[in-house]
Amino acid sequence: PVQTDLFFSRKIGLSDTGQPVPILGGARLTGKVGKNSIAVLDVQTDSAFGKPGDNFFVSRYSRDVLRRSRIGAIFINKESVDGSQHFNRTMGVDGNFSLGNSFQVSSYVARTATNPDAPWLGGRPIGDGQDMAFYGRVAYRDPKWNLWVNYLDAQENFNPEAGFLQRTGGHRTTKAYFGPTPRPKKGNVKLFEPMYVLTYTTDQTNRLVNRLHHLMLGTTLRNDTFINVIYQKHMDVLDLPFTIRPNVTIPTGAYNMDEWMFTFNTSPGKKFFQRVTWQPNEFYGGRRQSVSYAVGARATSRLSSELQYNRNDVKMPWGNFLVNLATLRVDYTFSPRMTIRSLTQYNTSTHEISNNIRFNLIHRPGSDLFVVYNDLRQTGLPADVFAQADRQLVVKLNYLIQK
Repeated sequence: PVQTDLFFSRKIGLSDTGQPVPILGGARLTGKVGKNSIAVLDVQTDSAFGKPGDNFFVSRYSRDVLRRSRIGAIFINKESVDGSQHFNRTMGVDGNFSLGNSFQVSSYVARTATNPDAPWLGGRPIGDGQDMAFYGRVAYRDPKWNLWVNYLDAQENFNPEAGFLQRTGGHRTTKAYFGPTPRPKKGNVKLFEPMYVLTYTTDQTNRLVNRLHHLMLGTTLRNDTFINVIYQKHMDVLDLPFTIRPNVTIPTGAYNMDEWMFTFNTSPGKKFFQRVTWQPNEFYGGRRQSVSYAVGARATSRLSSELQYNRNDVKMPWGNFLVNLATLRVDYTFSPRMTIRSLTQYNTSTHEISNNIRFNLIHRPGSDLFVVYNDLRQTGLPADVFAQADRQLVVKLNYLIQK
């Protein structure tokens, strides 16, 4: 998973708790002239949940160097529009260098600046300095090998409000990946994908707070059936109690967990396909049994669908809970340039039914029209079994002025 993103566009239009926030409007401009690329985005949200609206401004410049490399810079400004002077800014420079056909080096240095003097933040203090992050990656990849190592150092006050940070507070994370990809020339196996990943995270004093050993053996047969076995040995330190459910709080402490995952997936290219996953895991002093089953069908060359069911049964000394999630996806292709997809989910944890319908029309390569309808309904309410909770219609147009 991604450890950090300086800019994460999905945060626009959502509150800190994940509730939709109205978007008043926005504009985006991207382009490339010669070796120079530029992108500018400006979006304005409306006030909601007692918090004023925010203006998001993002600018990005990069330049091609050498044969297949680039250097660049980014500036992000998130600022409230009610005169409170609250802002959060992220500035960074980065480079991505391809050295030969298989070797790659990438890195960035970033800094954030925040004015927390706003009433809805509760006077949250921020220290002087300690607001930088450094990321580096070295990778080697060819048809037989996939090797890389990442290093992220995020200081205590590094705070990209318009981005994504996997772990808050100061931390240092090293992540190493080892994955050969043998391809037998004979037999029923088309591809083996053994993998070992080590993730090692400390705080800024080098105290270990998270360690994960991830071992996987994926096997793809010649009929495209995929069989996967994953084992993880996970150690996680909680310095603060963690509320995972309204009535279930995991106390502080160091937790060691053995985690397994077994997956069997028939070829998705067939007319009918299925996928089964079973995860018997230790989970913060207790047990978590997860089962997932999906069945899909390609009725025609244009129409396909998939029905999936997930069950998570968690039993811990601090409390038990059960979550079921059912998902139905339907895709229809009118033409190579016109598609529609619907996604319906029911979650027993939140007692919600959500619907998402997305229509996409490609006017020409690089120019798209998206029409998206979202619907969220609460079930089990006394007044109305299917009470309306939220409804949203979004229209997005991308137009390529010049190639």
